[in-house]
Amino acid sequence: MKIGQRIRTLREINNKSADDIAATLRISNDEYYSYEQGSADIPISILHRIAAMFRMEVSELLENQQPESAALTIIRAEDGVLIEEQNDFRTFALAHTYLNRKIEPKIIAIEPALDMPNKKAHSGQEFNFILSGTIEFIHGSQKHTLHSGDSVYFDASITHARRAIGNVSAVVLSVSSL
Repeated sequence: MKIGQRIRTLREINNKSADDIAATLRISNDEYYSYEQGSADIPISILHRIAAMFRMEVSELLENQQPESAALTIIRAEDGVLIEEQNDFRTFALAHTYLNRKIEPKIIAIEPALDMPNKKAHSGQEFNFILSGTIEFIHGSQKHTLHSGDSVYFDASITHARRAIGNVSAVVLSVSSL
């Protein structure tokens, strides 16, 4: 079952309307419907809010499983969970089985693109470390070029976006506060 279907099932089990959920999340009804129908990727910040609403961990939404540990979690290379996919990037969760985590570490694989993807904003702070490739990073009205080995720490409530530049894919380790 896909994540949008799981969220719809949880909503229906809890006798909530889609409009109720959208209002609680403070997003438009259309945006919520796009998540439930699977026509748009759900930002990790929204996944955390949905999970909290249903008194569960994000891993239960992503994999339909309970978190395994509150002391140690090891995620093998082949066990990362794809949590967001768009035309030019894929995001993998790296701590989805850790109970009550305070940060969300993830790997973002970015394919070269001519256009900058839509800017996003979410609560908290975020750290990005460029593992390979070169990216163009936009934060608010500022634009920066970051190379392998560079990092950026920023206020995630300000709109931001990234894209790989050149002919090579980029890989970014991203850690955001919850």
